[in-house]
Order: sequence, then C-alpha cells, then structure tokens
Amino acid sequence: MRCPTLSELPPPPPHRVGFPWTEETPQQVESISYAQLSPKISIVTPSYNQGKFIEETIRSVLLQGYPNLEYIIVDGGSTDNTIDVIKKYESYLKYWVSEPDRGQSHALNKGIDHVTGDVFTFVNSDDLLVPNALQRVSNHFCDPAFSWVFSGGLLQVDECGKLLREITDLPSISWEELVMAKRYQPQSGTFWRTQAFDVVGRFREDLHYFFDQEFFIRLLMHYQLKTAEGIFTQVRFHSEAKSYQSNLSCSKEKHDVLLEFLPKVQTDWSSKFLSYRLIRLSYIIDMVAATKEMNLMKKLFLLVRTPISWTSPTSIKRVLLSDNRPIPLEGLDAPR
Repeated sequence: MRCPTLSELPPPPPHRVGFPWTEETPQQVESISYAQLSPKISIVTPSYNQGKFIEETIRSVLLQGYPNLEYIIVDGGSTDNTIDVIKKYESYLKYWVSEPDRGQSHALNKGIDHVTGDVFTFVNSDDLLVPNALQRVSNHFCDPAFSWVFSGGLLQVDECGKLLREITDLPSISWEELVMAKRYQPQSGTFWRTQAFDVVGRFREDLHYFFDQEFFIRLLMHYQLKTAEGIFTQVRFHSEAKSYQSNLSCSKEKHDVLLEFLPKVQTDWSSKFLSYRLIRLSYIIDMVAATKEMNLMKKLFLLVRTPISWTSPTSIKRVLLSDNRPIPLEGLDAPR
C-alpha cells in the first residue's frame, strides 16, 4: 500500500500542529518500478487503552510517504476511545482487530500472522516514527547483502512530548553482550527481515516484559546487528507506559532469561561467572526492595548474607557446565 497523503487522512484534532498532524513526509516519486524495488515494510502496533496517544502513533506511520507499507493494529479489547480512533483510519490498515489477548507478545504474534512484508518492526501505541524514517530504513535493506537486522537512533520524550534524551550513538552489539548484561538493545527503531521469524521463531508469549530482549538474543545469535546514525523513532515515557513501570515480575523475567542463555556464551569462565553474579545480585536487590513488611535493617542484612547462596558450588556448576535447571533463591521468600 502507498502511504496516504496528509489531505487524504481525517483532519487532526484542534490545536495539534507539526508532524504528524499538519505536516507529512513528502511522497516518494510515484512509479510502479519504484514501488516494486522498495521492500514492503510491515509494521504491527499492539495496543491496549492508549487512546490518548494512539492517533499520533497511527498518523506517524501513515504519513511516511513510503510507497510500500503494510500496517496492522492488534488491540487487546480497549475500553477507552482507542477503537473509535482506529476506525477513523481503518481504510488505510492491512488488518486490525480488537479482542482480549494474553499480553503484548501474544498480540504481536497475532499481528505477525497477517504480515506479508520483507522488513518488520513493531511500533507501540504510545511511540512514533519520525519523518522519513521508513525511506531511510528501506535504503539499508535494498541491498541484499545488507545485514538482516538494523537499528537507528531514537528520542525519549515525556507525556507532553518534551525531549528527555537523544540517543544517536548506538553500538553494534552482540547477543553475548545482551546475555552478559553488558548492553540493552532498544526495541524502538530496530527493524529486521521478516524471514528471520522462520529461523529464530516468534515472540515468547510466556514473557510480558522482557520478551523483546529475549527475542533479540535469539535474533542476534543468527544475524549481525548493523546500526546507523540519525533518529528514526520517538519513545514516550509516561506513568502508564509498561517500560516506565519497574516491578519484580520484570526483574524476574530478565533474571530467568539471561541465566537461560548464559551457559551458551563462549568466553572465559571468570567473565561468565562475573556476569552470573551481577544478574543474580540485581534480582536479589529487586526482590528485597519489593518485600513488604520488612524494615530497612533486615533488608540490608539479607543483602549481606545472600552472596553465600549465589556463589554456592551448586550454582557455579550449573552456570559453568550448562546445567539449565532453575536455581532457587536460597534464604529469600517471595515477596508478599
């Protein structure tokens, strides 16, 4: 599908100006050959009760001026005005649905069922593409020899769109660095060839917070990440955003995923064990901090004594000898 023009879309709400309200990315030169040469970019937006932001997200995708777009929205049964917003733009969508799901990763996998494009990414319902992002992504993927995974810079903004941070110097990281807790790969602004799903699988639906990083670990085990200068996306931090909310469930998922892959890292035992201790300690700190009905002195005491459990000979054997059985958190009960 050719991206619509600004004049073809419904008018923006009052007092909204700039991209993607009153400005657009200029349309690329229209020709059948040009559209055929441009890889089809498939974008899925998972959504749930983000009616305050989703219209801006939708318009930022549709107003890219790109000649070969496939846009899909999977809503989890929103009860706010999200459905009304989606219906305003449904004629420009390849597919959309609103029904209960089992979380964000499940919603994304449902969207992938309808994907037919060459390049894939997902844009959360409170994030944006910046002007001309898709054409710049296309320029990289037009070369068949180009890596299967691409990542560009991003802006972090608050609820009102005020700039918090600009990230442009993204390193080309490896899956080992992700597993050893040395790096974090931003989901926003990361694109990959759709065929990679056939090789590495889809998103794990038993994960709700760390599913993107777990997927990137599997993805980078097969393909090298290439990065580019420039801003491609805008990520919004607000009180209702899942990425803004730190909780023990997120910490637990991160802990379990990293320890699952750590035995596969080929490095010296001291580096691996140092990463293991860092992963364990980070989770222990989060668990103690989340424990209710415990005074500060008792929490400090638990932090001091728990290194005995996470440096035990049994734990060392499991991580160094690729024993993937779950490692209990000795001496600590689950928080109430």
